[in-house]
Amino acid sequence: MKRLIQIFIIFLTLLLFNTIAFAQDLEQKIDTYMAGISEDHIPGAAILISQNGKILFEKAYGSANIKTDKLLSPEMTFRIGSVSKQFTAAAIMKLIETEELAADDQLSRFYPDFARANEVTIYQLLTHTSGIHSYTDDAEFINVVINKCNADSLIDANGKKTYNFDPGTSWHYCNTAYFILGKIIEKISGKNYDEYLSETFFQPLGMKHTGIHDRYNLPSNEAMGHSYINDTNDLALDWNMSWAGGAGAIYSTVDDLNIWAQALIDGKILHSESLKLAFAPACYTNGDKAETPLGGDYGFGFIMSMYRGHRRISHGGGLHGFLSDLSMYPDDNTIIVVLGNCSPPHQIVPSMLTTTIASFLFKNKAAASIMLDDALLNALSGQYQYPNNAILTISKKETQLFAQLTGQPAFEIFPTTKTEWHWEVVNATITFKMDQNGNIGSATHSQNGSEFEVARIQ
Repeated sequence: MKRLIQIFIIFLTLLLFNTIAFAQDLEQKIDTYMAGISEDHIPGAAILISQNGKILFEKAYGSANIKTDKLLSPEMTFRIGSVSKQFTAAAIMKLIETEELAADDQLSRFYPDFARANEVTIYQLLTHTSGIHSYTDDAEFINVVINKCNADSLIDANGKKTYNFDPGTSWHYCNTAYFILGKIIEKISGKNYDEYLSETFFQPLGMKHTGIHDRYNLPSNEAMGHSYINDTNDLALDWNMSWAGGAGAIYSTVDDLNIWAQALIDGKILHSESLKLAFAPACYTNGDKAETPLGGDYGFGFIMSMYRGHRRISHGGGLHGFLSDLSMYPDDNTIIVVLGNCSPPHQIVPSMLTTTIASFLFKNKAAASIMLDDALLNALSGQYQYPNNAILTISKKETQLFAQLTGQPAFEIFPTTKTEWHWEVVNATITFKMDQNGNIGSATHSQNGSEFEVARIQ
């Protein structure tokens, strides 16, 4: 027995050592990636990574307010934009669980005067398949967003507008739908949106620094939003978040969002059947799966995709001054949260950063079956002439390839075949043209449905 105890202690010691070494390596990689932010004190981001319920990494980089040069800290609150949609969707699912609402209930139950309200269902509002016009698509929206919003007037005005398509026949991201869902929560519960979310989610879960952003009752320790325009950082247009409502009015911290995501993964927020519905791809009324431009399927406030063979459930958010991304890998019990305080962005795009961090954590299952050798990687390495005098530099580091376009960071690219490689931070591929002697003379770059030829620079 004594010998078994000694072996077990040795095993725990080795496990702890490996965990510490992994965490140190992870921190070094992220520090290197964020080096320009920490040195220049420009707007940046707070980052949190957890695995199996334990925080692996938590750190902030950059300035919380360039006017005072106050630095960001992980404890600060950020406006999270459309990451709010999963909270609205979860609240709707709670009302469905208590049978106060049904997914096939019609909009006319709550807004009978809204155009075609008897054709639109709660399900279609949740999945962006309603066809309702999105108020944030209006050019004049930006001119009124600093003022207080009258919710009833906004819904009434949109209820008179032409639909983008017949309900249930196509997909278009719709903030009006989630704004309406936020008001439906109020109509059913008899509480305002903030109160319902606080009593149902925030307080029970211990999310002490999360709520609905109110200009007249600002959260403490708030990061200021910035915009990078004309090569200059400045304080961003300050939205009155009443315009965002159920579509994006929540503020939070990386810690609180980690608590939320872990509770989702652990099944502490929704029943298993509700969670299954929330994570299921949206479908049209004819049963076909909805086609989205998001690089994944849309559920109820969640985007489902695969990354390196790992199941990912995520959503991003953005408004003037703030960009955010919350990514969950439920099968790996891994959560990555990035909250940024610059939009339009200077250097940090949270959705790209969460993917980059995931590349530090997960091996590429799909690429593992492709045999790569030094000869091939050396043949692909080099410089390629891109439009507008930009140059793409392909470089080898051990058994990996990295691609760096002029003026941008280097991102790892991954093999689909030996000559076709793809980025995972954007939906793009580069296909190298190899002759019979193994030499590369040119390549084809494909992105968002378009492609162009690029010559290798000799």
